[in-house]
Amino acid sequence: PQTGELDSETLKAIRSPRCGVPDVGKFQTFEGDLKWHHHNITY
Repeated sequence: PQTGELDSETLKAIRSPRCGVPDVGKFQTFEGDLKWHHHNITY
């Protein structure tokens, strides 16, 4: 039943592996920094 509390049974479920596929540690679509470094926009 839902209790809203983080109990040991919930933690066990969270830590158990899902579907046998490991989680991806750091996922990026593009290499490098995608931050826009320009502050002046002209039209």
